Amino acid sequence: MADETQFIKSLPLEALHISAGAKFGAFAGWNMPLSYPLGVMKEHLHTRAAAGLFDISHMQLVEIDGPEAAAFLAYALPIDPNLLSDGQSKYTFLLNENAGIDDDLIVSRLSTARFMIVANASRAEADVAELVSRAAEFDVTVTAL
Repeated sequence: MADETQFIKSLPLEALHISAGAKFGAFAGWNMPLSYPLGVMKEHLHTRAAAGLFDISHMQLVEIDGPEAAAFLAYALPIDPNLLSDGQSKYTFLLNENAGIDDDLIVSRLSTARFMIVANASRAEADVAELVSRAAEFDVTVTAL
């Protein structure tokens, strides 16, 4: 049996995380930075006072494209995507058929009929399958990138 650690993927920004002193651990098939030397509280305070960077390179990008892209997203998510301007993003949720939350997502409007979703790595496969399933009734293409 092969050593499973050889299948862990590395982030494109891994060297940056290493130089910042990150401690790493496995998450959803990725070698992820879990903590930094200054600790969570100092990281939180710095982000509140200045800015923080969240590395999403381990997350799943999903393109929603087509004439009914906005209508599809209004059906699948509890947002009105028509309120987003091109280049604007919104934090939202993928709801199940009982209005429970399956996952949290970030949706960005790229143009009138094109959106990008950022889904969590641990739920990427399930989220893409759910979006593809729900898209059947709409003139839209769902593409995992």
